[in-house]
Amino acid sequence: MKIQVKKKTWAAVLAAGMLLGASVPYAPSTAYAAVPKLDAIRVGLYLETSNAHTSIPAVSLSADKGLTAGLRSAAGTKPMLEAAAGKIVRGSADQFGVRLLETPDYAKAKSLADKLTTAGYKPAVLLSPKAGSNQYHVVLEGYADAAAAQSALAAVKANATLAGAIASPAVTGTLRLNAGSYATEAEAAVQLNGIRQVGLTGDLAIQENADGTLVYSVWVGNETDQKGLDALKAQAAAAAPNAVFQPADVTRPYLLVRSDRTTGQTADVTRLSFPSGAKVWVAPKASSKIKVVEKGDRTYSGGIELSVHNGKMAVINELPFEQYLYSVVSSEMSTGWPQEALKAQAVAARSYALQKGLEYEIAHVVDSVVNQAYSGKEYPDVIQAVDATKGQVLVTAKGAVFSPLFHSNAGGMTADSPEVWGNANANYRPVTSPDDVVLRSRADWMRIVLPSGTTGYVPAANVKELADRSAIGLPYVQAAETVSVLKYPELNKAPAVGTLTKGEKVVTLEKVKANNEYSWRVVSSADELRTAINKVLASPVSGLASLEVVKKGASGRVTALKVNGETVAPKQPDSFRTMLGGLRSTLFEIEQNGRYTVMGAGGVSRDVANATAGYVTGAASAPVKQGGMFLMDASGQVRPISDKTEFTFRGQGYGHGLGMSQWGARSLAEQGYDYAAILQYYYTGVTLAKD
Repeated sequence: MKIQVKKKTWAAVLAAGMLLGASVPYAPSTAYAAVPKLDAIRVGLYLETSNAHTSIPAVSLSADKGLTAGLRSAAGTKPMLEAAAGKIVRGSADQFGVRLLETPDYAKAKSLADKLTTAGYKPAVLLSPKAGSNQYHVVLEGYADAAAAQSALAAVKANATLAGAIASPAVTGTLRLNAGSYATEAEAAVQLNGIRQVGLTGDLAIQENADGTLVYSVWVGNETDQKGLDALKAQAAAAAPNAVFQPADVTRPYLLVRSDRTTGQTADVTRLSFPSGAKVWVAPKASSKIKVVEKGDRTYSGGIELSVHNGKMAVINELPFEQYLYSVVSSEMSTGWPQEALKAQAVAARSYALQKGLEYEIAHVVDSVVNQAYSGKEYPDVIQAVDATKGQVLVTAKGAVFSPLFHSNAGGMTADSPEVWGNANANYRPVTSPDDVVLRSRADWMRIVLPSGTTGYVPAANVKELADRSAIGLPYVQAAETVSVLKYPELNKAPAVGTLTKGEKVVTLEKVKANNEYSWRVVSSADELRTAINKVLASPVSGLASLEVVKKGASGRVTALKVNGETVAPKQPDSFRTMLGGLRSTLFEIEQNGRYTVMGAGGVSRDVANATAGYVTGAASAPVKQGGMFLMDASGQVRPISDKTEFTFRGQGYGHGLGMSQWGARSLAEQGYDYAAILQYYYTGVTLAKD
């Protein structure tokens, strides 16, 4: 099907290209293509694959109108368990585990669980009534084999804090005895109660018969091998001589139902465990959404599939493909943005996902920005934009679906592929991008100097600008209220370096915007950077004396640095973001606060670094303490001379910089360009197509 583009829009794009300093060829976006279809998409929320390592041992699910759970097969899914509105079902794989404590004292069990959590484990507290009293089992689960569980137990024993809180620890398995099978859950519950009364650990298991009917069984124990199962059978026969115990058929898929009290003694959460090889489908009732507690209570359309993949539980959100895009665009952009920007994002997101295939073995994509942001939220105006572009994708000249890269903000100029991934790609070229639109909604901050000589940032709203000037002409501000002084202008992230007291009068060095997607600054100590840099350098450095930019790419992004005088030029320059402690982009400059250059007679310069004294040269020279002093250049710009080595990164943009800038797309849409024009501006050699 042809996609028609308004001629006036392409003319506008041509004009935009001239105004923005980029050449945009006139090429109406029309194409015929065999666009692949994807009715449903599988999003990996938690899984273990060669390129994703996010698995967790248990996941907590609920829905406002209740949910159902059942074993999934090619023939479909038969509901086997229902949960009421808002009630949590916690899914986990039935694998090897470690029981660290069995106690009737919930407080004792919870204390151990909290200690395990602090130590980095993900424990569970399970209720197991026995001989007329409640017993609480503190367990670690989700191990693919007995050896892995045994290693986990050894690690717990080696931890002095944990070792003193455990008692009679043991590795648990999946071999069990069947104490009876019944046609109804009520009948099985009577037998289960009897088994527990005689002191045996029993649980309810649900399976499906060949004729499709459900069978409810009472399973006893959790042994790791046949020897343990034989010993359990002898113990069970002695405790309940009138019962018949047979090995449970664990070769058929099943759901094991237990009571989970991890979050509280009265928090009766249904624990639903399943074996390797089985698939569990959990779906909300009445077309509601399903909540995942571990994802910050996010809610998702579609349903959740639980399985074991590569020895770990996998949690997959499966939903209609176009509905997935509702959330992706709502997450990547936001409600309230111009429709044409949202449409451009919808086409880009659709193209990206379609081109991926099953990249994660059992999932097409994951929910993080490793692929596309996907938080479950869906906004009406975003839904409108996605529906308006339904089926539309970007294709290459050869008719293949193009996988477009995009990012939050280009900082004024998009990137060239070599300065990001190190390889050329004709679909991406540097173009100027109107990204500073973000500044309209960002607050002003003041960079101030405390009486101690410490510099930092405070919100401009917390100070009053004065007419007074310092001896060298710097303006003063006065604190309207007591406020923390931050290392760089970013609330809830930057550490405090001091306090500005109400009424206090201080010098201000500059007014800047709060860190944002377009412009930002970060201050890092030499030690902080050394730690980050050494994680990626082949030859770690013992100290960081200097760090400077020595090469940039076509868009101005950094492609090579000198670390202590040695050039570092990675094959993928975008890796500098990680190497330097998580910078927002590689479009930055570095200011080293512990280094400055003194110009002497005849233009001779002397580089001064990490000195214990600075010099003011005049009729006479005298050393002065370096800390708390400042340098002013010929243009009046001031920076501190620090008695410790610190680096200030002044950067622009957020993300790798390739392809479409989301903030740039917003700005172009606000100027009247449609989504096809926006896409054509940011991507070269691709056209719009629809199935």
